[in-house]
Amino acid sequence: MNLYIKTAQKSDETALKRLFLNSFDDTLGFVNMFFSHHFNPDYTICAYDGDRIVGEAHLLPCEICGAPAFYAYGICVDAELRGNGIGKRIMCAIKDFGKAQNAAIVLHPENADLFAFYENSGFYPCGEWCFETHTATAPPAVLLPCSATEYNEIRNKRFVDLLVWDDGSAEYALTQETFFGLSAYKVISDNREDIVLCGKDSDGVFIKETTATKETLPAIVSAVAKKFDSADVRVLLPSGDGETVICGYGFNSPKNIYMNLLLD
Repeated sequence: MNLYIKTAQKSDETALKRLFLNSFDDTLGFVNMFFSHHFNPDYTICAYDGDRIVGEAHLLPCEICGAPAFYAYGICVDAELRGNGIGKRIMCAIKDFGKAQNAAIVLHPENADLFAFYENSGFYPCGEWCFETHTATAPPAVLLPCSATEYNEIRNKRFVDLLVWDDGSAEYALTQETFFGLSAYKVISDNREDIVLCGKDSDGVFIKETTATKETLPAIVSAVAKKFDSADVRVLLPSGDGETVICGYGFNSPKNIYMNLLLD
């Protein structure tokens, strides 16, 4: 195997799409959307076996506790070549990329096996969440239309000391969430603006992200419950239960990073 790793070229897009499509349980429509909105060769790590692309990883810029960072996403290796150390080489390249940019790396393992793989690659837990079920009891707030720019401005203002996206990363993240049926809104209560990202799945109505405080959350829960005609709403909130885990490399944060706008 003649393996080497470097950042991608624009001409690699078709091969990267094919590998992405074969590696994940995603539709062609999603893969096309992903690459049309997000593909940046300078932020894409590629593993080549000669001229053939056999692995990839995509990076989105963000900030963690005021320091530069990247969210690593879409990490995959050709199924026929797994077990040959390509994934480990990609992880080393991701860490080297972060070091060169003086930036930390964060990622979201999809399952326990991947969590173990990332831990063995030098990553460590830096945030844990779980869903809490809330019953709608308060008078509902009003959900207002919200553009990606508005959403990110409010989000970053509230999470400035935790994790914030740049505008391009936030716009892509919301594009992906709406692709899967979620909706983003802003809420104004007592002269305070908050955002909420919500939707419905086989387990019921849920809020994936919100900037609500403990005091404003009940009205937002009631608003989402009313929209989806449900009595209960699951809310993804920080927790020590380890149900949803973020892994990081290259920084030490004392905080449980609230990062629910996850690219799953």
